[in-house]
Amino acid sequence: HQHLNDLLYVHFNLRLQQRNYFKHRNYDPIKFEVFHENTNWVLEDEPTNLTMEELETFQNELAACTIQDNQNDIELVEDDDNDDGDPSNQYEATSEEPNENEDLI
Repeated sequence: HQHLNDLLYVHFNLRLQQRNYFKHRNYDPIKFEVFHENTNWVLEDEPTNLTMEELETFQNELAACTIQDNQNDIELVEDDDNDDGDPSNQYEATSEEPNENEDLI
């Protein structure tokens, strides 16, 4: 048991020493020698730039977007605010609904 603790202590201290050593160095953990093994993962098959047709389509779709408020969207947000996610409170009385049990209090 003691021998295992000693090994763990030494191993942990070596890792700390290594971490402190690399903290003050310009260290890059990427091994550039192994890129040939991962070429399908690292390199992109498609071009990174948009074609003129793709750019025009994007600009047309962007121009068609509107920022106007939609009254239906606002009402939906207000309805969602009343729901706290608890299904037991599904029929909870709100200020708009009369409370049938008010007489019992």
